[in-house]
Amino acid sequence: MQRASLLIAALAAGSISAFPAALEDRFHQPYREAPGAGLHEILKLRAPGLLGCALSGAGPSILVFFERGYETVCDLVRQIFQLHGHESETSSRASRSNGFEVTEEPE
Repeated sequence: MQRASLLIAALAAGSISAFPAALEDRFHQPYREAPGAGLHEILKLRAPGLLGCALSGAGPSILVFFERGYETVCDLVRQIFQLHGHESETSSRASRSNGFEVTEEPE
Protein backbone atom coordinates (compact mmCIF):
# COMPACT_ATOMS: atom_id res chain seq x y z
CA MET A 1 0.00 0.00 0.00
CA GLN A 2 2.86 2.37 0.75
CA ARG A 3 4.30 1.99 -2.72
CA ALA A 4 0.92 2.53 -4.38
CA SER A 5 0.51 5.68 -2.31
CA LEU A 6 4.01 6.80 -3.23
CA LEU A 7 3.25 6.31 -6.93
CA ILE A 8 0.08 8.39 -6.67
CA ALA A 9 1.95 11.10 -4.78
CA ALA A 10 4.75 11.08 -7.38
CA LEU A 11 2.24 11.37 -10.22
CA ALA A 12 0.40 14.20 -8.46
CA ALA A 13 3.61 16.09 -7.70
CA GLY A 14 5.24 15.40 -11.05
CA SER A 15 8.23 13.87 -9.28
CA ILE A 16 10.09 11.30 -11.34
CA SER A 17 12.67 10.53 -8.66
CA ALA A 18 10.17 8.45 -6.67
CA PHE A 19 9.23 6.14 -9.57
CA PRO A 20 11.81 3.35 -9.08
CA ALA A 21 10.86 2.89 -5.40
CA ALA A 22 7.14 3.32 -6.08
CA LEU A 23 7.17 0.57 -8.71
CA GLU A 24 9.00 -1.99 -6.52
CA ASP A 25 6.19 -4.38 -5.77
CA ARG A 26 6.90 -7.01 -3.13
CA PHE A 27 3.33 -8.21 -2.86
CA HIS A 28 2.60 -10.03 -6.12
CA GLN A 29 5.32 -9.46 -8.73
CA PRO A 30 7.97 -11.73 -7.14
CA TYR A 31 5.57 -14.68 -7.39
CA ARG A 32 5.10 -14.09 -11.12
CA GLU A 33 8.82 -13.91 -12.00
CA ALA A 34 8.89 -17.41 -13.44
CA PRO A 35 12.31 -18.51 -14.66
CA GLY A 36 12.66 -17.95 -18.37
CA ALA A 37 9.84 -15.43 -18.68
CA GLY A 38 12.07 -12.34 -18.60
CA LEU A 39 9.95 -10.47 -16.06
CA HIS A 40 12.73 -10.40 -13.45
CA GLU A 41 15.14 -8.73 -15.89
CA ILE A 42 12.48 -6.26 -17.04
CA LEU A 43 11.61 -5.20 -13.49
CA LYS A 44 15.30 -4.64 -12.70
CA LEU A 45 16.00 -2.83 -15.99
CA ARG A 46 17.67 0.59 -15.66
CA ALA A 47 18.37 2.93 -18.60
CA PRO A 48 18.48 6.66 -19.23
CA GLY A 49 14.94 8.03 -19.39
CA LEU A 50 13.38 4.84 -18.01
CA LEU A 51 11.40 5.54 -14.84
CA GLY A 52 10.56 1.92 -14.16
CA CYS A 53 8.51 -1.10 -15.18
CA ALA A 54 5.67 -2.93 -13.47
CA LEU A 55 3.47 -5.93 -14.10
CA SER A 56 -0.01 -4.71 -14.97
CA GLY A 57 -2.45 -6.46 -12.67
CA ALA A 58 -2.07 -10.22 -12.98
CA GLY A 59 -0.41 -9.76 -16.37
CA PRO A 60 0.38 -10.41 -19.14
CA SER A 61 0.93 -6.69 -19.75
CA ILE A 62 3.98 -4.76 -18.57
CA LEU A 63 3.75 -1.04 -17.88
CA VAL A 64 6.84 0.89 -18.93
CA PHE A 65 7.12 4.41 -17.51
CA PHE A 66 9.58 6.67 -19.27
CA GLU A 67 10.39 10.31 -19.76
CA ARG A 68 9.16 12.02 -22.90
CA GLY A 69 11.70 11.54 -25.69
CA TYR A 70 12.93 8.16 -24.42
CA GLU A 71 10.40 5.91 -26.16
CA THR A 72 13.24 3.61 -27.23
CA VAL A 73 13.36 2.10 -23.73
CA CYS A 74 10.35 0.03 -24.83
CA ASP A 75 12.69 -1.63 -27.33
CA LEU A 76 14.83 -2.84 -24.41
CA VAL A 77 11.79 -4.55 -22.88
CA ARG A 78 10.89 -6.16 -26.21
CA GLN A 79 14.50 -7.39 -26.57
CA ILE A 80 14.36 -9.08 -23.16
CA PHE A 81 11.12 -10.83 -24.10
CA GLN A 82 12.67 -11.88 -27.41
CA LEU A 83 15.73 -13.33 -25.63
CA HIS A 84 13.32 -15.51 -23.64
CA GLY A 85 11.43 -16.65 -26.74
CA HIS A 86 8.37 -14.43 -26.30
CA GLU A 87 6.73 -12.17 -28.84
CA SER A 88 5.51 -8.76 -27.69
CA GLU A 89 3.91 -5.62 -29.00
CA THR A 90 3.82 -2.06 -27.76
CA SER A 91 0.88 0.23 -27.19
CA SER A 92 1.86 3.75 -26.19
CA ARG A 93 -0.24 6.20 -24.19
CA ALA A 94 0.94 9.74 -23.49
CA SER A 95 -0.05 11.58 -20.35
CA ARG A 96 -1.59 15.00 -20.62
CA SER A 97 0.70 17.92 -19.86
CA ASN A 98 -1.64 19.16 -17.12
CA GLY A 99 -1.92 15.75 -15.48
CA PHE A 100 -5.11 14.31 -14.15
CA GLU A 101 -8.04 16.49 -13.19
CA VAL A 102 -10.87 15.75 -10.80
CA THR A 103 -14.05 17.64 -11.50
CA GLU A 104 -17.26 17.75 -9.56
CA GLU A 105 -20.45 16.56 -11.18
CA PRO A 106 -23.28 19.13 -10.98
CA GLU A 107 -26.07 18.01 -8.67
